[in-house]
Amino acid sequence: MPRPGYVLFSVNRSCVSDFQGYLVITDPQGRVRWYYGPPGVVSSEASDIEFLQVDAERLLFGGGEDPNARPQLLDLDGRVLYGSDYAGAEDDVYHHDVEWTADGHIIGIVNSTLTFDGESKKGFNLVEQDPDKHAVTWRFDVQSAVDAGALVPSLVSDAFHPNALAATEDADGPAYYVNLSNVQKIARVDRTTLDGGLTRIE
Repeated sequence: MPRPGYVLFSVNRSCVSDFQGYLVITDPQGRVRWYYGPPGVVSSEASDIEFLQVDAERLLFGGGEDPNARPQLLDLDGRVLYGSDYAGAEDDVYHHDVEWTADGHIIGIVNSTLTFDGESKKGFNLVEQDPDKHAVTWRFDVQSAVDAGALVPSLVSDAFHPNALAATEDADGPAYYVNLSNVQKIARVDRTTLDGGLTRIE
């Protein structure tokens, strides 16, 4: 299993003819000790696939705006233990970050479309799923924050471009923090209600 000093990362082979992306573990000397090529994940189209260790036996990856890179749990033999198969998963395209929560759920950023002043722009959802129940346990749509006037999109078509998230429990309770690079803000999304709610912008 990966030990302290081991590094987990994804490799984008966009300049190589087969375009195969890989998940890689290297030891402290930089030697490749483990790798896996997710079937169907093509690095000419996918970028920024998140890859992390869940526990001694499982690894999580997902993201990259590639439908074949919906969040999946692997064992160290490269077997898929869980692939996002909740109802409607085939319609969710994960973008950039996925994380593992303290209570054993997967949270990720999913592409969406929002409407503002009669124009369509790129938005996002946060989708939390339970791999044991094969179900979505919580979802947040940024459209709700825009409709409430809590968040104003940027002028570009990719209105917020969320590129990182973190699960936390702060003084106000459980939440997800999301980095919105195109408006240069950090959004706090409350996790205690089923449909979420944007409670703070920093």
